[in-house]
Amino acid sequence: MDKATSTLATGGGTVPLDPVGSRVYTREQLALALGESESWVRDQDRAGVISPTHTKGRLQYNLAALMKLSALKILKRQLGSASPVPGRIVKQASEKIESLCARPDLYPVDCAAALSAAIEETIWSPEVRASLLEPLSAARSSVRLARLNGRTS
Repeated sequence: MDKATSTLATGGGTVPLDPVGSRVYTREQLALALGESESWVRDQDRAGVISPTHTKGRLQYNLAALMKLSALKILKRQLGSASPVPGRIVKQASEKIESLCARPDLYPVDCAAALSAAIEETIWSPEVRASLLEPLSAARSSVRLARLNGRTS
């Protein structure tokens, strides 16, 4: 029984996909699939967004690395290339993306859900909530005080 493989068509060619997880990609293949440079892929590795699955010989990456870099590229386009937030979001979703890519079937909706959860956790963190609580409470108090002053005049 032959196993059918899918391919990802890119501007520069095609890259084979294997959702079962046995397929590995070089930096060159990741760069080709994403329309980025090899140095961009290397920078994402150094930043901890992806990590190689095989380190003997040429560094090789799994399908999850390709999915993470795809998400990172889209998020950077939306949030700004200099923003650290896209990297934080992808790192937050990393474990879930790894597990999704290890399954026999990979559905984009599942990756989108993992990223949505990571966006929620990254952006609406306890630190953000705490930093918003004080100014919002102060603003509410100011409004109440203004109303009270308006009634007493």
